[in-house]
Amino acid sequence: ESVSVKFYHSVFKCCYAKNGCAIYLEPSDTNRLFDFYQCSFDNNKNLVYDAKESQAGGAIYIKSAASCFKFSDCLFSDNAALDGGAIYYLSEGQSSADMNNFALQFINCYFCQNGFFNAGGAIHISIKNNKLPRSIDINHCDFISNEDGDDDPIVDAPEFGGAIYYSYNSQEEGTSSGEFVYCLRVLDCIFIDNKCNSYGGSICMSVENKEPYKPIEISQCSLYGNHASTTFYYDEKKVFDGHGVQLVTF
Repeated sequence: ESVSVKFYHSVFKCCYAKNGCAIYLEPSDTNRLFDFYQCSFDNNKNLVYDAKESQAGGAIYIKSAASCFKFSDCLFSDNAALDGGAIYYLSEGQSSADMNNFALQFINCYFCQNGFFNAGGAIHISIKNNKLPRSIDINHCDFISNEDGDDDPIVDAPEFGGAIYYSYNSQEEGTSSGEFVYCLRVLDCIFIDNKCNSYGGSICMSVENKEPYKPIEISQCSLYGNHASTTFYYDEKKVFDGHGVQLVTF
């Protein structure tokens, strides 16, 4: 059994990098747990934004299809990146992990005034070419005033998910392996005054090609004053987008 890696009672402030300004994680360890408890991430961001390069995870960048990541009682404020103002998570390829284990979990976390220019004001989640996605759980979290930045390097480009962006892109049909009954669950969360210029003022979900076998669930959440622009034009056609939750399928 893999030994867990713990980040407890720590403060990460004013860190700068291209990806993962405070922490960059790319583990290949099967079922290893990265456990964050009562940590604070404040004012971590990219120094220069370049639309041609990946600049993701204002506070934390995670790339892993095998390890597990848990955040409890953590604060993310005033972080910024092109994608994932606070956290960017990418799971790509087939996982060798125990399908009864979760992939990503947030409990009692607070995301406030994080900025982005493309997708995911607070959290960006991307699942690619994985027909066995492990569960992602976001429970009892607050998302307050996360929004697109003023000095956007990608002028007039669409933005997705003022608070959360979730993307599932697989070429294969999913299967029912594992005991979890959902692939993404957002439970008892509060979304207030999150903004983006086009898709999903609070949450944007994108499902491309094959659908995941297990459902996406948003339950017992409160959404107030979230905003997505209704004046965005794409191919000379006006697009009206969800102020609260937007689902995009291809």
